[in-house]
Amino acid sequence: MVNIIFDYNQTLFNPDENKLYNGVYELLEKLYKEFSLFLFSYNEFGREKFMKDSKIEKFFKNVALVNKKNETNMLQLVEAFPAEITLVVGDSLRDEIAIGNELGYETVWLKKGKFASETPRKEKEKPKYTIHALEEIFEITEKYKKE
Repeated sequence: MVNIIFDYNQTLFNPDENKLYNGVYELLEKLYKEFSLFLFSYNEFGREKFMKDSKIEKFFKNVALVNKKNETNMLQLVEAFPAEITLVVGDSLRDEIAIGNELGYETVWLKKGKFASETPRKEKEKPKYTIHALEEIFEITEKYKKE
């Protein structure tokens, strides 16, 4: 079993246009059939309502809307769903990638948008994979289907 934890803002959701990025719904629909999906996000005003309205909640086994992103919150998100491998997909080296690495998860940095110019300041901020478009996640998940 493989778990995939997604960051929400700037990974799945475009805050500038107040909508999901193009293709996100279809991407989640495909991944949902083969992997256990989770959502890890800051608990910002209106976020929960938007997720319900966009109907993406149904793809996730668990959703964590947190005031602070840390190892404890991420671990609690998936602890009831043991997996051989957990992938963490996010746009911030300092948040999702560092936390995922700290927990020993496989990390996927979506290098686009607000944090695209970040560079790792320490070892735990180095992602295992770097992608430039969310659809590239399929190339990575193919490797885990065969294992």
